[in-house]
Amino acid sequence: MRLVILGLGTGGFASLLSARKTDFKAEITVIDEKEFDLLHPCGFPYALEGLLEFENLKHNIGLERMKIKKIKGKTEKIDAENKKVSVNGKEIEFDSLIISVGAVPLIPPIKGIKELSGKKVFCVHSIEETKKLNEKIEKGKTAIVIGAGAIGLETAFALNKKGMKVKVIEAAPQILGKAFDLEMAVIAEEFLKEKDIEILTGKKVSETTEKSVFVEGKEIPADLIILSAGIKPNTDFLKDSGIELSDKGFIKVNEFLETNKKGIFAAGDSIEIPNIINKKAIAVGLANSAYSQGLIAGPNALGKQKKYSGTTLTFVSVLGELEIAATGFTKAFAEKQGIETVEAKAKGKNKYNWFPGSKELTVKLVAEKNSGKIIGCQAIGKDAFVRVNVISATIKAGMTAEELSGVELAYCPPLSETHDILLLADELLKRKLEK
Repeated sequence: MRLVILGLGTGGFASLLSARKTDFKAEITVIDEKEFDLLHPCGFPYALEGLLEFENLKHNIGLERMKIKKIKGKTEKIDAENKKVSVNGKEIEFDSLIISVGAVPLIPPIKGIKELSGKKVFCVHSIEETKKLNEKIEKGKTAIVIGAGAIGLETAFALNKKGMKVKVIEAAPQILGKAFDLEMAVIAEEFLKEKDIEILTGKKVSETTEKSVFVEGKEIPADLIILSAGIKPNTDFLKDSGIELSDKGFIKVNEFLETNKKGIFAAGDSIEIPNIINKKAIAVGLANSAYSQGLIAGPNALGKQKKYSGTTLTFVSVLGELEIAATGFTKAFAEKQGIETVEAKAKGKNKYNWFPGSKELTVKLVAEKNSGKIIGCQAIGKDAFVRVNVISATIKAGMTAEELSGVELAYCPPLSETHDILLLADELLKRKLEK
């Protein structure tokens, strides 16, 4: 069996590991552009902040020891009918193929932005470009971050920590709009403002110049511009392949992560996958989701029939001492999907307030009104991700608020309260559901 894997990011890495464990004799080839094997781009903002070195994010994983061949290059074309891929002007034959080519930054139609790219405008995407940005950081200078998702805010915090004057400009009405409802996002926004990071929401950048950006006709000085306005799938080379793509260019797959072309599978940021709550296809862009997909795609490309149940959209980020995490649907997104919801929020501590070192923690739960099923959780504060991970499992299991109340959570004074804040939020949620 000849298996070719396109891309050695998180999805490709998980694919090759699971494939090799499935079949020790399979002939596996990986095609990737990097000089080294693995890169961890989620660590870029923390390297900018100075918490680690950029070189710590690069890894070689011993492909030769696993008897996996690597070809350095970029895939130019896929011939799905004759089962060949073109790379470096050569054709490579395959029996099965896994496409895990990831995504690239979305460049909005802002006047002047392409001309300044790599000089004054930077994306925190590749290690080369991020290192160039790092060299440009200068205390007291001004930086504009376009986009208030996780990477944008992590980068804003890093530049602020390095002494730059930072403004974040977001076209949507709030920051972190994909993961948080407004009332929760405000907590993170207030934290950033306390750090002297200015947040402008509901505003669009119309032009960038050598010295400034223009926002609705107003000129704002900018020594550096960081573009973090989203991603798009890296699938332009697939347009004539016959592989079915969504209207936004994401690869369509079935429950086995197989495309419409037999023997061709896909995983990672370049695909649309069903979410667990209402089974509708969605583009995720999360490394943990990509890894889970790779664990399915690898064995399936070698003849297994593992089903991918879908994503719970589980996410966490850290902004200095502030932890923000979410899973499932927000109330706002659920309502757009036609789901009537009930929500409850609890504010307290991550452990007993009489124990030294207790920190604030706010938890919000979202449930489907008719069934009482938990469909979302948002948490901000110390140990937020612990509570969100519990609810990710709850969502996957299809549990109701009533069923969650019977779950025993571990207790010890340095770590939690006897009646955890998560269960307190659930208690409030049950009362609302019973009305």
